[in-house]
Amino acid sequence: MLNRNVFVGRQWIYGVVGAIGIVAGAFAMGSCGSSSDSTSGPRSYIGAGSQWNITMNTDNTFVITHANTVGAATDMTVNGTYATQSTGFLLLTVTSATGTGAPSAGETAFGLEIPNSVFFLKPTGAGSNLIPMVPSGACPTSTLTENWIKVKVDNGWDNTREVGGTFTFDPSTGTPTVTAKYSLNAQSTNQGSQSLTSGTCSNGLLSVTGGGGADIFLTAAGGAIVHSGTANESSNGDEIIFALPPTSAAIAATSLAGDYIGLAFSKGSNSNFPVKLSLAVSGSTVTGPGYKLTDVTTGAVDTGGAKITLTASGPANGIVLGTADTTGPTGGGSAKPMTCLVQTNAGGTGKNVLACAALDQNSNTASGFFSIILTTK
Repeated sequence: MLNRNVFVGRQWIYGVVGAIGIVAGAFAMGSCGSSSDSTSGPRSYIGAGSQWNITMNTDNTFVITHANTVGAATDMTVNGTYATQSTGFLLLTVTSATGTGAPSAGETAFGLEIPNSVFFLKPTGAGSNLIPMVPSGACPTSTLTENWIKVKVDNGWDNTREVGGTFTFDPSTGTPTVTAKYSLNAQSTNQGSQSLTSGTCSNGLLSVTGGGGADIFLTAAGGAIVHSGTANESSNGDEIIFALPPTSAAIAATSLAGDYIGLAFSKGSNSNFPVKLSLAVSGSTVTGPGYKLTDVTTGAVDTGGAKITLTASGPANGIVLGTADTTGPTGGGSAKPMTCLVQTNAGGTGKNVLACAALDQNSNTASGFFSIILTTK
């Protein structure tokens, strides 16, 4: 289970909000480069771990709450302010907090948001997990169809097991169905469908007990977050799945050229870190260097990284296939398969969102798994 007590060494929530709004940089009140948010109306998001909620208000304040289990009473509340930094990330500053393990006033966090589309929350500290969040709201009233990708895998995963696919949710029966499953070993080969145990959807949350258990956060806006493997979490680890609606047509890789910022999650090191990626057209593909950010304020980068190449449309509209070479930002090693979900014009912002899963150079098992969630800057 995701641990809410993430305030390690007086470091607070290092949030990636979003597919997304991303937070950057150390922030002091009145610092240069910050700006107010012009989006009309508060935006609320919900996600797994075990249940996180965040509301971003138009006066540049936020409220984060946590419950230890889905639907339980709130056991922590954090209030604060946020400001957009020149790097494209958001800076969140705590003004008050209550609950065991709550941060102190003045502590800061980073995040990323595409308003009313998606928000990613990333706690700091060793062992912290990426928490994707989607707009809070009512359950869907018509059949929901989604593409999905794993952004965290359990301990028994390997490249022959499913990493992404498609699913539907029928609100008339409360039944979610995995309609297709694809692995990194065979990116376009459907491993088959799977009907999940029915449940009752209330306020956008569907909990099922079959298949190891899952909490499915659904929204009428078309997004979904799945916290699966909850029944066997203590022995095998849990999984987090991120879903986006399919695009109306296949996505050409070349249409995804641009500069991106986001977060990466490494299963092997059980760590999250901010990243940037530049993709340029090369023939029928886009390719370019990805770097780990060492300072989200200045944009300074580590010398390591990965070369990312997106090559072709995948087995469903809104899925794009490619490779990752983690020997360095210019490559030179043996590239491993990468599968990405794509959303264009996310939340009406004109931004692209990429949610990708891949393997590093050293392993075909869970220890080599990593995921990246990105948005155009």
